[in-house]
Amino acid sequence: MKNLILLFTVFSMVACTSTSHYRRGPSNVDVKHTDRQDYSRIYTDTSSDAYKEIMGIQLPEGQRMRRDILDRYEQLKAEDNLVAVGYILEQVRVQPIELFKQLRTYEPVLELELPGGSNMFLVSRDESVREALLQPKVFSVADYRDRMQPSVGEYMLNRDVTQGQLEVAEQIMRGELQGEALQNAIAGLDYYNLREKMWMRRLLSADDYPRIRQVVREKMQAAVSERTSWNGELELTSQISRVVPVQLIQDYMGFGAPLHKMQEWSFKTQYSFFHNVGYFRGYRGSIADNLLPNIIGTTLYLKELRAGDRNGRQRIASRVHADGIGAGQEMHEFLTKYIRDKKDQLTQGNFEDLTILGRMLRLQEEEGIDLRKGAGNLAINGRRIDQAPRTAMKVAEDGRIRTSIIGGLVGAIETSNAAIVQSINYLLKNPEHLRAAIAAANELSDNDSIHDSDFANHVWEALRFHPINPFVVRTVEKNHYVHYTARNEIGSTNQVRVEIPEGARVLLATHSAMHDPRTVFNPDEFNADRNPQDRRMNLGFGLHRCLGDYVSEVMIPEIVRQIVVLPGLERVTEDEVQPAEGQTMARNQGIDFGRRDSFPESFKIKYNKEQVENQNGGE
Repeated sequence: MKNLILLFTVFSMVACTSTSHYRRGPSNVDVKHTDRQDYSRIYTDTSSDAYKEIMGIQLPEGQRMRRDILDRYEQLKAEDNLVAVGYILEQVRVQPIELFKQLRTYEPVLELELPGGSNMFLVSRDESVREALLQPKVFSVADYRDRMQPSVGEYMLNRDVTQGQLEVAEQIMRGELQGEALQNAIAGLDYYNLREKMWMRRLLSADDYPRIRQVVREKMQAAVSERTSWNGELELTSQISRVVPVQLIQDYMGFGAPLHKMQEWSFKTQYSFFHNVGYFRGYRGSIADNLLPNIIGTTLYLKELRAGDRNGRQRIASRVHADGIGAGQEMHEFLTKYIRDKKDQLTQGNFEDLTILGRMLRLQEEEGIDLRKGAGNLAINGRRIDQAPRTAMKVAEDGRIRTSIIGGLVGAIETSNAAIVQSINYLLKNPEHLRAAIAAANELSDNDSIHDSDFANHVWEALRFHPINPFVVRTVEKNHYVHYTARNEIGSTNQVRVEIPEGARVLLATHSAMHDPRTVFNPDEFNADRNPQDRRMNLGFGLHRCLGDYVSEVMIPEIVRQIVVLPGLERVTEDEVQPAEGQTMARNQGIDFGRRDSFPESFKIKYNKEQVENQNGGE
């Protein structure tokens, strides 16, 4: 029972987003966002959801926040806890924004009761989510480690650091250590998380923005031209969002395997690490059979399996796990030979590679790498690495290079697929936002910066409404108290303390945090000009913020841009009618998530191909 939260890791991908230094506040004045703004007393419209949420649940009748979802949850809980838990997680698909409003108002830390006494907790307020993600010693990524290590090996995503390690890192950042003491301190840092992340961050430099954008633009233009059908239809997942990111990994990272093999490896590892909810740590029994269908639907299992066929499900789960390990072994075997060949080219003086792999191999032979330059916004306990004194570090042996390159593939494809499809889907379903995004896209030239452009803001703002993952999952390493303020009536507050015990699993609702009116002004409003900090959790936050954020800041907006500028763009994919009980919304929000039910499997668009061909022919 202790590890039941592994069943929910389908929701727990982590990636990255852009950042900036200023925010647009409610008074239309730029405010530095080093501290989160408290908007609790700014809302004046007493009929607004934001006002009602912040001011509490005991407002006069007619002004109360809805709580119908939680009422239904309580009814189901009285009958069957597992069904009740499944209902809450189903609402994350069906009506997440409304669900999170009710949770933040009435149950900011919701304890989900499970058999065996090992409950899990859903944390929904921005302040509490941030607090947890900034305490890796308390809220760890132990679950990732157990699934990833047999395939990828030791990797920064599946490791945490001790408080002592963080304190030493902070000493380095503050410049308190010099000479031999400094070098000894660096040598003593956790290699896989702190040291390896430092040199990888330096290699994935923001200086590469123009080159990344050029590669993506060229691959996108070729893909759209070559893969659009005769009538202007284009299937995004198979033709774009699972192809172009792989091509970038090939060209930029230097992972030179065939495209179809990289897609296969990515699929198998992603499925094993994040989607194989019926298998791991020996978890078996009727709970898996009864709970999973209520959470994510029976589509997770292959159609030939009968309901209740526990042995059949476990055979498939075991095979998926083995496939993930096999994919990891194949990648290591390929890269072992590939790196050896590249080193031979380097020795013979025939090596002109500017890829990340090429830089790694060169730096193995040189003095080291400046940990500050290009470190960007990588921070440890809020202290940015590029504010540290200059420190050189040698790049690692071949085994660590292989793991870092593999990690780039594992983390880039399906998350990018989701970001591309879901942002385009949102814009197409909201024509006024699409028109504004198209205008912003047309204002960009090929030589302009896209990562901090108005158009990129439209993409990330769309993802704030339908992010890649609504939660990140953490394991509590020691008893911890979450504090929050509840308002019982206007002007009256009550301090609440909830204990989360050691060993519990926690769903930290980053989607909810990006819609919390206490720190995000008018969160239900689509505002491309809002503070980028308000959507920072879109794709990662804290110590495990995506290592490849520089790449994603360019790649995802450029791919989306090449789609939205197509003339006459429209959806072909329609909402499948899969309503939850008592609801009229489609649970898939208009995207075919396939049998894995986590990442997009199919999404079709259509545009005026003839107009594009005429324009190109007239140039």
